[in-house]
Amino acid sequence: MAPMPVELAAVKNAPCDEVDAYERLLTDAMRADPMLLAREDAVEASWAVAEHLLGNVTPAHIYEPGS
Repeated sequence: MAPMPVELAAVKNAPCDEVDAYERLLTDAMRADPMLLAREDAVEASWAVAEHLLGNVTPAHIYEPGS
């Protein structure tokens, strides 16, 4: 196996210049346009509110690797 460059198809425009929402999100994230993405402190503040609203939830069951 040898490394070789490949094109990420998710950022390629569709023939009719229309992209779906997921492609647009990936493209915006790769371009790092601050007007289109939430800042880290805003995301953390949102999670602080969401965690408070969720309350005491049952933790996820941890599975052993390979089980």
